[in-house]
Amino acid sequence: MNNNYHAGYYDMFKVDDADIEFYKNYIKSNTQVLDLGCGSGRVSFPLSDIAGSVYGVDSSKEMISAARNKGCNDNLFLIESNISTLNLDQEFDLIIAPFRVFQEIDVCLENDFFQVIEKHLKTDGICILNVYDPSFVYTREEIAAKWLEVGGTVRGETELSDGGVVKYFDRRLKSDEVLQELYAELVYQTYCGDELIDEHVNSIKQRYFYPDQFLDLISSYGFEVDHTWGGYNHQDYGKGPELIVAFKKGASESAGR
Repeated sequence: MNNNYHAGYYDMFKVDDADIEFYKNYIKSNTQVLDLGCGSGRVSFPLSDIAGSVYGVDSSKEMISAARNKGCNDNLFLIESNISTLNLDQEFDLIIAPFRVFQEIDVCLENDFFQVIEKHLKTDGICILNVYDPSFVYTREEIAAKWLEVGGTVRGETELSDGGVVKYFDRRLKSDEVLQELYAELVYQTYCGDELIDEHVNSIKQRYFYPDQFLDLISSYGFEVDHTWGGYNHQDYGKGPELIVAFKKGASESAGR
C-alpha cells in the first residue's frame, strides 16, 4: 500500500468487504496466507480467524502500527516491508493483494513484484490479483476524458464524536492513455462547522488494464491462469467491475523475464 495513506482517516471509511468472503473460499484451517499490501489489516484479521496463518505485509509503518493496535491473533504476523523486495524465506498456499494493490505497483517494479510471488508461492499454491475493469464503465476511447469528469465528488462523510465532520473525495488530475496511468489525489478534510481544520492529501498513480491485457501480463511471467471472474459475485470475466485472476506456477516456466 502507498506509504502516504493516513491510517486514521483510511479506517474511518468502510470498504466493500465482498472480497473477504471471496478469499475465504480458498482457505482451510491449515492454509498459510500472504497478504501483500495489507494496510491496517482489513482482510488479514478476518482471514486469520479461519486460516492456519496469515502474514500481512505493508510498506507503511503507520498502517502496520494501526493494524497492531487493533489487537492480535496468534496466527497473524504483521510485517513492515516493501512488497516488491520481500523475502520471507517461506512459501504460502494463498497469496493475495486485495483492493487493487497491484495497480499501484510502478511498471519498473513489476518484474520484482512477480518474482516475490514466484518466490513465496507453493508449487500447488494459488495467487489472486485484482484490478478494476475500465471497460465496464468506459470504452477505450472514452477513459482519458470521462474518468477526469467525475473527480471531486464527495465519496464519504463521517461525523466525529466532538461534532466535527470528515469528508473524503478524490481530485482526478490527469490520465495518460499511452501508459494507461491515472493520476489523482485522495483528500480527507476535517471540518468544525464550516471551518476546515485539517486536510490530508495522498497522491496516487494507478495503472489500468483491460481484460485481455491483464491475462497476458500474468501469463508473460510464466504463471498459469487457473480461474477468472468479473467481480466478487462471480460475474463472468470482462462482464463486471473487477478483473480477478487466480493463477499458479507454470508447469515448465518460472516467473520473471
